[in-house]
Amino acid sequence: MPKVPKSTRTLNKLVSSHIPPSQDSLCICIRDFTKMILGLTKNNNNLPLPPSSDEVDTATLLNITDVNIDSLVVEERNIATEEAIKHWLYAKNKKAFQEYPLQSDFCTKTIVSAIVEQWLRGQKASYGKDKITNQNLSRIKKKLFQNCLHMAKKLLGCETASQITPHMDCISDTEEDEDGNLLCIESNWRHNKYSLLLHLLDTNTICSIRDRKGNNAANRCLESHRIIARNDGDQTACPGLPSNCYSEEFLNGLNPTHKLSLSIQKPCVQLDQHIFSITPQHILAEANVHM
Repeated sequence: MPKVPKSTRTLNKLVSSHIPPSQDSLCICIRDFTKMILGLTKNNNNLPLPPSSDEVDTATLLNITDVNIDSLVVEERNIATEEAIKHWLYAKNKKAFQEYPLQSDFCTKTIVSAIVEQWLRGQKASYGKDKITNQNLSRIKKKLFQNCLHMAKKLLGCETASQITPHMDCISDTEEDEDGNLLCIESNWRHNKYSLLLHLLDTNTICSIRDRKGNNAANRCLESHRIIARNDGDQTACPGLPSNCYSEEFLNGLNPTHKLSLSIQKPCVQLDQHIFSITPQHILAEANVHM
């Protein structure tokens, strides 16, 4: 079953080539109409009052994930969106908006819906400038994950590989800076042992390429290019991992809903054994020398 896209960037990308820019007369018309039905006019441009101090004190803290998970909020938002679109189309069919130079090809329910729904998610302009960079980074992450999964299957078997590398988010530590350098950012959600396991899989990938294709090929592979960098923010945690692959601090900071959404599995009792079994011999030899 195909995965339904959820991120703002992906959803906006799907519609960006089919809708007019924000300064187009259709977008301006829909904006003005929406403001009108909300009661926002030139003489009354006041938004609803902010909550009082008492209301803030008694409110439950929510983030965007909480809002998206709350089916009631999503349902009410969808109803409001449908009502706004329906009334705009009705007014258009009744010959309203004559002062706007509208192109009839754009005045369809599909395009009007895409415009309104994009406004709810966020303006596409704030994502367009990063489009090429993000596509390139997605390809890099996909290749790194494929290499990681291949090496895990080769060294640990298919069952263990599917357990410890179930999703591309297990390598969510890979980012790209403004100069195009590939960064390996410390993950705040991963347990140190799990990070070590993934690092050893990368090391084995490099060694395998060196054995088959030589030093030059090994130095060119993606696993060799990543620069260690400091973590300045949250990263996407990989769902479906054994519980001992997540850091205790990260797990303790999750509310029950977030923890449930991660589909955390039972601990991998052989994690230490897996780490030892895939550690290259030259690293083990160096460790024995320094013991």
